[in-house]
Amino acid sequence: MKQVLANALQHTQVVDRLILRLASNTSSSLCMLIEQLPLFFRVTAIESTYNGHAWVHIAEIYNEKASLRVQWTSSNKINIQLNQLVSIRWKGQTICEQGAIHISRLVTQHQPPKGLNLLC
Repeated sequence: MKQVLANALQHTQVVDRLILRLASNTSSSLCMLIEQLPLFFRVTAIESTYNGHAWVHIAEIYNEKASLRVQWTSSNKINIQLNQLVSIRWKGQTICEQGAIHISRLVTQHQPPKGLNLLC
């Protein structure tokens, strides 16, 4: 029982007071919660590796309302750096695999929108 609970907690994120269980390799109810996620995040970790066919990017992004681990692929190496302000471009179907949500890409925001508190 302890192993099952530990595994469930590993795939849990708190999003604006809602607890969402993200099961590996399955489509989840995250699709319904995308609208409730913040528009802008700060990059807290990022890594890119080339798998022989494409670049695979994994980033950890943070906002005071949500913290996510996202993954996407591209044909080019990207130039996203730590602490950069980004927004998510979603894929049609949202899935979570190995603790990362698959997205289309992250887009850097060169100027924060008015009213956005960058110190949070």
